[in-house]
Amino acid sequence: MGGEKMRELEKQDYILIELAKRAAKVAGEGEGVFGAALRCGSGKIFTGVNIPGRYGACAEIIALGTAKASGETQLETLVTVGGKHADEIEPPCGNCRQLLLEHAPKLEVILQLEEGGAKKIKVRELLPYNN
Repeated sequence: MGGEKMRELEKQDYILIELAKRAAKVAGEGEGVFGAALRCGSGKIFTGVNIPGRYGACAEIIALGTAKASGETQLETLVTVGGKHADEIEPPCGNCRQLLLEHAPKLEVILQLEEGGAKKIKVRELLPYNN
């Protein structure tokens, strides 16, 4: 992932991160708890938490489905958080990357980098060899 394809976060992105953290904490802190927040072109933000289980659902997909069920078509930015205290930015899993690409190909995803802090990247860059 080249730095030229990544963008700096804006004020509204930090709000998105806080809303994802809030969703995860409401669901209950601890390993395996994830929260996601998705900002749409309308300005509305949809959150989701993961549903653990053998065939559970990830927080990103819950947020995506809720946005789409509300009639949103312009999906702009997504962030996922997790970790022991539900406060660490986490990358989407492979299945989520594929679904996000299929349903929101212009989406930007917030990632936490080892160096340089959090940045945004287009979801298609997370799956570089897609059609």
